[in-house]
Amino acid sequence: MKEAGYTSLTQSFKTNEDGTPHQQHSVATFWKSDRLRLKYHAHRSRTLTTIIQDSNYHDALIAVVNCHLQGNPMDTVTRVKQLQTALSRSKRLSHHGLVVCGDMNCYLCDSACSTYLSSGTCRPPSKQGNEQVEWGFLPISKDIQDIPPHKYNLVSAYPPDLGLDDPSLHFTFCHSPHKPAVGIDQIWYTPSSLDCSGLRHTCKSEQHRLDILKSGLPNGFHPSDHMPVGCMLRWTKTDKDNDNNGLDLKDLKEDDHKIIITSSDPNELRAEANEWLSKCPFENEMQKKEFEYICSDVIIPGGGGGGRIKLRRGKPTQEQMKEIKEKRVRKEKLLDALSEEGTFILKRVLRLLKEAVRREG
Repeated sequence: MKEAGYTSLTQSFKTNEDGTPHQQHSVATFWKSDRLRLKYHAHRSRTLTTIIQDSNYHDALIAVVNCHLQGNPMDTVTRVKQLQTALSRSKRLSHHGLVVCGDMNCYLCDSACSTYLSSGTCRPPSKQGNEQVEWGFLPISKDIQDIPPHKYNLVSAYPPDLGLDDPSLHFTFCHSPHKPAVGIDQIWYTPSSLDCSGLRHTCKSEQHRLDILKSGLPNGFHPSDHMPVGCMLRWTKTDKDNDNNGLDLKDLKEDDHKIIITSSDPNELRAEANEWLSKCPFENEMQKKEFEYICSDVIIPGGGGGGRIKLRRGKPTQEQMKEIKEKRVRKEKLLDALSEEGTFILKRVLRLLKEAVRREG
């Protein structure tokens, strides 16, 4: 991919105490570096969100939510919550188009995730009395109706009814012979700004399809038990009416008050601060140590990578005030030296910690 001109970002995730990965999978997003530029990224346990700028089309911003949702068939509510979290985060930032793609671990034609993506909510119409099910037979908890809606208008690149009558005709997963899964690898996009001009066929021929159904995957030609999906998307327009009216990344650098707080739990706020700090693109170790020193009155780092951010409370003494003023000057110098992304991340870390203490009071 690098030789073909692509740059990539791989999803990061937490590690266990012994340093081994907390999960055995991750997703990666690739883009052509001569045309596209990464502007923002956010990592969650099951999603990787990137906002990429297109220099060939008015510097338009495309948000990509790359997914590998919860695999347990019973965890329907968890899968939809994972989508809701990623979409609510992307909605806060300015972009002109959105793509949601990846392994959804549920049917395209009939699932709670598809309902949520296409309708914006999993709340059934008032006249619908039938019980909602997943995978054609698993009952869905009514808790799914309490998941907040998303604000996007999304459509599937592949027709949702593909494979509805016969799963063997459109499948993207076939781990065992003659047991295909209907379209669990999916691509969704915003039709207000993007147009789908082409789809990739999962099978090269009818014989190819039959061979896969007979043997299952992986095999000598496919290293995965999933079939690749793909589509061609093109911009339709990117005027102000198409912007999602989220926060401009440049505004985030200048205005702290625009950093949105979505939780009221101090522990969650501190956990989010830790997560953001771990993603800060410090240029060198000196910058990281400088930030730790500057914030030593509000941050207590722990050892072994398991440190916990914490705010000290109480009225500072005159000597402490002098130290704080000095650190504020050094903080501004550090922020000026960082990239736009690094500045935003560090400001958000401090804002989250300040809010955690306020909520505790």
